[in-house]
Amino acid sequence: MEIAVILVVVLLVGLAIGTAAGWFFRSREVTQAYEQAMQAGRQRDAALGELRDETSRRATFEALAAGIPEMNREIEARSMSIAQLQRTMLDVSREKEALGALVRGFAEPGPRRRQRKGTVTGPGTRR
Repeated sequence: MEIAVILVVVLLVGLAIGTAAGWFFRSREVTQAYEQAMQAGRQRDAALGELRDETSRRATFEALAAGIPEMNREIEARSMSIAQLQRTMLDVSREKEALGALVRGFAEPGPRRRQRKGTVTGPGTRR
């Protein structure tokens, strides 16, 4: 009976040691699994952040791309306006030159302006 009690005690001590070792290794595996799950969660969050950024950039690009035809129409309208202004400036410049020539023509002393008062000369007149 004494041997049976010793055998039971040895088996119980072995069972306790085995349970403790099993619990230690099991908790270690659980800790590793928890860390892996946390890492996967962080990677998922990072991937979602990148996806949000990419979606935002794409939406911005599409909004800009949608505005391109309107911008082209505005540029074309402004180009036409600029061309009209250039033609107007050219016309005004020509008119200015013509008026300047006309004013210079009146301001320059010509043959009639050189005549003295009281003297009339010209075709059909005697001097």
